[in-house]
Amino acid sequence: MAKEAQSSAEETGLIAQAQVEYEAIRAQIAEHYQQARELRNQADKVKQSGRTDVKVMTTVNQFFDQAERQTR
Repeated sequence: MAKEAQSSAEETGLIAQAQVEYEAIRAQIAEHYQQARELRNQADKVKQSGRTDVKVMTTVNQFFDQAERQTR
């Protein structure tokens, strides 16, 4: 009986630990998606500025590339 109680307590502890880790991962994913949205917004603003020089387009492409990496 004592072994069963100990085993049950260990399982409960492992489940609680897994839940904490799961929530931390979810928070990280949400942060990455938020960063990707912000990068896409920045790229859109630069594109809408009407400038077409190479430096601006390079910046836009870098923002889109960074956003893509954030969502992988």
